[in-house]
Amino acid sequence: MDCDMLLLQETWLSNETCCKLHEISSDFIVLHTSAMENKLCDNYLCGRPFGGTALMYSKHLSCKISQVDTNNPRCTAIKLKLDNSCDVVIVSVYMPCLNNTTEQRIEYENTIGCLQGIIDRNLGCNFVFGGDFNVSKKQSNANVTTLHNFCSVNGLLWLDPVSSGVNYTYHADTNRQYSLIDHMLVSPHLIENQESVDIHVDDHNASDHYAISVSLKTESTNMEKDKLRKYKTLKYMWNNADIYGYAKSAGGAPINSCSSENRTYV
Repeated sequence: MDCDMLLLQETWLSNETCCKLHEISSDFIVLHTSAMENKLCDNYLCGRPFGGTALMYSKHLSCKISQVDTNNPRCTAIKLKLDNSCDVVIVSVYMPCLNNTTEQRIEYENTIGCLQGIIDRNLGCNFVFGGDFNVSKKQSNANVTTLHNFCSVNGLLWLDPVSSGVNYTYHADTNRQYSLIDHMLVSPHLIENQESVDIHVDDHNASDHYAISVSLKTESTNMEKDKLRKYKTLKYMWNNADIYGYAKSAGGAPINSCSSENRTYV
């Protein structure tokens, strides 16, 4: 495989069957997060398999790599420890699909909150979030707004495909439905051009999603690393604040402290 990492979504595998991913290549290490375990615990099984994310990385990478806990089957993440630049956190993401229900909206926000938690627990790093976000950048709905806000608050670039290729990743040829719902959200230090995503049209790919890829640059100076950490570490710790004193001075009722790991964007 002509890549250093693979980000996979909708694996449809359990913890017991994810060994199939190891058979793809002996040169890659596999990390998998199953979405099937709760369903498999039921006495009665119905419907098809669903969900699951995975991340495969080459054994030949020279940097130290560790898994990042996400506590969410929609995300699988690793951290690359680099000697001469900021550490890089890479996340394989599978967002809920649109079905115009309140439950789906809540789940989409909760998953964005999970991604925000990964950032908050890894301040000073660069980030790559790649996968199936189940929204198009040009759509106008609450989920797209949430994703745009997430990128804006964290200084991430929502990358565009190169202009010379096709402009869609999902293709339902029978119904003639085509959309660009697979994306890369990347820290600007890692990329040289906003239009950096290649969409791979491959007749051998049996999926209804085309694969996408992006080349990243990881060279940076220590000054850039320190500068990034400086601006990333400014954070209000409400759990250590005098909440009642603040409420009294503001002329209102006390507010409840909340963990940044549970933050959502509206």
